[in-house]
Amino acid sequence: MKERLRGDSWKINWNNWSKEIFERSSKENKLILLSLSAVWCHWCHVMDETTYSEPEIIRTINENFIPVRVDVDQRPDIAERYNFGGYPTFAFLNSKGDILLGGTYVPPEQFKEILKEVIELAKNEDLNKETTSLIQSIFKPSETEPNQKVIWDILDLVTTMYDRVYGGFGVQPKFPISDALLFLENMYILTNQQGIKTMVCKTLDNIVNGLFDKEEGGFFRYSVTRDWSTPHYEKMLDTNSNLLLIYSNAFVLFHEEKYLKIANKTLEYILNKLYDKNEKLFYGSQDADEEYYKLSLSERKKVKEPIVDKTFYAYQNSLCADSILRFGIITENKELIELSKEVTYKIIEKFYNYKGITHIQNEKLYLLNDNIYFLKLLLDLYQTTFEEIFLKKANDIANKIIENFLDKNFFLLKDKIETQEDFGLLKEPYFPIHENSLAVAELKILGEIQRNEAFSNFSKKIASVLSSIYQKYSIFASQLGSSLILYLNPIEIKLVNEEKTKYENLLIKNKLIIYPNVFITYTKPNEVYSKEGIYVCKGNLCYPPIQNEDELIKLIRKINYEFINY
Repeated sequence: MKERLRGDSWKINWNNWSKEIFERSSKENKLILLSLSAVWCHWCHVMDETTYSEPEIIRTINENFIPVRVDVDQRPDIAERYNFGGYPTFAFLNSKGDILLGGTYVPPEQFKEILKEVIELAKNEDLNKETTSLIQSIFKPSETEPNQKVIWDILDLVTTMYDRVYGGFGVQPKFPISDALLFLENMYILTNQQGIKTMVCKTLDNIVNGLFDKEEGGFFRYSVTRDWSTPHYEKMLDTNSNLLLIYSNAFVLFHEEKYLKIANKTLEYILNKLYDKNEKLFYGSQDADEEYYKLSLSERKKVKEPIVDKTFYAYQNSLCADSILRFGIITENKELIELSKEVTYKIIEKFYNYKGITHIQNEKLYLLNDNIYFLKLLLDLYQTTFEEIFLKKANDIANKIIENFLDKNFFLLKDKIETQEDFGLLKEPYFPIHENSLAVAELKILGEIQRNEAFSNFSKKIASVLSSIYQKYSIFASQLGSSLILYLNPIEIKLVNEEKTKYENLLIKNKLIIYPNVFITYTKPNEVYSKEGIYVCKGNLCYPPIQNEDELIKLIRKINYEFINY
């Protein structure tokens, strides 16, 4: 832990999150001071170097509290439940793990006053009284049949949040909300509406103007200001992986070379700064350093680079490998497809065990996002290569997701597998909208490919629950919109030939992977499909085999037009 601390903040007697700290809290009658921090977080460093380095504060914390330090990348389950809207977060907890008070960055003098107030509060009140379960009191499971109205409603939610002046969504701070942008790209594919194109292009152009590092490539995490002009300078693997996909999609959809150049330079940054060529895995992030990023490229070469967090996270590696795979297909670069496969094999080697995919190597933390993104990567690889190992692993991971993450009361997927270290809010089930929405699509695809009704039924149940609650998530329901496009209108491209590789170039050339509701299967000629060719199927009904590429694309567009205008 000490190497991640700045200034004299290491003098605080920080503990890791564990069962023992809650037992100590009860036994010693002390409150817990929880600090949520990150390697890449500028204001976390400032709070370490100022507030947590002030001698009086160090003494007060060590004497009166049990301090706990949590890295938000290593423990996103804790961060999701305890953060106060940003990092750093501090929170005072009782021995049951309930929050008494908290906030984000505060300077030393203000924090001294907060410490005094909390100490007095602890003297005068019963801070360990029973509290009502939040999830049980506000979340009641129900189901609604998924339908096209949900998709259009989500488009309305996204459009309402759209900033018509500077692009993006909301006012400030401005994040590049990847789910919303991907959903808009998917809706453009279906509708060809110019208004949707305008929202996407204006947003992407303004993001580049403000968040893109024009010297070394790659995107910063977000802007403090509405006009994207004041970035926070940390660079995250997940941010850059998502934007690599979004800009490469934009190149295909809008035929703008500038988007391809941005995607290429983003990939260059990822491979140059975040890729470990020996381990064949990607690092999580690079630290914020405002002064460094204001320098020209030649000037940067003379100074120390911002620190890279050389931790491998399963979710981020799956996301990055999938974006590289898709970029490889879009640019017809088979070396990138091979790189995606290499990373996938490494994830299997380093993170996979009998419970699924671990969040970090050699740790026993199992999170839904690590597993659902690996499932997506496996299915995309299978539909690209038709190598059975990817389908077999996808089947295995899907079964583990259902076995270990499904809450049968709410019929949604929980964010984690429970452990004995789960105290306080970690005991509360949390059902992330993004990962559950992604599961709707991936379980549906797997069910269709394998003709496995169990997977399809799980997809249907999750989609039905989400369709009853999506409005309260506003723009963050965007992934559900994308998933329902596939769930409600799945188009199967069935390749029938003796050789798997016959249609490989056709698939890459026509960029079929960009269509949000297309999935691809392969079979040798048989009694049902005796003629070789490309079959376009809806459910159990298939059109006659196609030999012409233009005819294939026209048919996909025809089916989508009929669906969206039904």
